[in-house]
Amino acid sequence: REIADDEPIVMLEVVNSTTEPDGTSKRYHFRVPPTMTKSHDAVAWMFPLPGGGDRPASKYMPEVET
Repeated sequence: REIADDEPIVMLEVVNSTTEPDGTSKRYHFRVPPTMTKSHDAVAWMFPLPGGGDRPASKYMPEVET
């Protein structure tokens, strides 16, 4: 979404894999840099490398969902 006199707002929508007692799943929205165009890149950006620095999407390959 474009914002006057500011950078665009770009959001990543994620769905909780654990369902609620009523059978629905919670959705969450996280703001990410406006340069993000792919969800994989945005998720990788949210989990920086140990010791600092951004995690390149090419190195973000989780083996287990927790």
